[in-house]
Amino acid sequence: MLINYDPNLPLYHGTIDLYSDSVIKHGVKIFPRKKGGVDFGPGFYLTSNFVQAENWAKRRTEKPIPIKSILELSSITIGDFLGMKKDFQPTVLKFRIKDAAEWEELNYKVFGAEDSVWKEFVWNMRQGNQDPVKSKDWIYGPVADGGLLSTNFKDIKAYHNKNQLAVLTDEDAQQLELLEVIKC
Repeated sequence: MLINYDPNLPLYHGTIDLYSDSVIKHGVKIFPRKKGGVDFGPGFYLTSNFVQAENWAKRRTEKPIPIKSILELSSITIGDFLGMKKDFQPTVLKFRIKDAAEWEELNYKVFGAEDSVWKEFVWNMRQGNQDPVKSKDWIYGPVADGGLLSTNFKDIKAYHNKNQLAVLTDEDAQQLELLEVIKC
């Protein structure tokens, strides 16, 4: 599977309305995560595929996860969050990269295919066997599907027609311009 990267396409982030409100008020923030569990390390994840982002938003609404750092920004306790969770609405934030030429001067990695380099990288990140990529500002590539619990990275597959962009630093997140808030 090959995917094409185009910095001029709109980008979408699927979330719950509580977290989209935080982005509107405070901007995009990159919060540390526990080791492992995400394809490209701790970051702000977007996609050029609106339907994919909409599905992410709906999934996050069905099973909302309290993110302590974001809740603290809005002075919301875990208890408040749990009391509110039945009222969350799926929301998609639409962004664009402000300056594509400047964006591509950053230190980045594009995985254009479901190849062994991508598979090994994702497997190591998901297993927590690799420190987050401190030398990269952003990473783009396929979304991992099956094989993540395997002991062999070669079992990992990519979802067909799904892509992701992980913005890895707060500074580089400032390159994103919020264009629209879409309630699903």
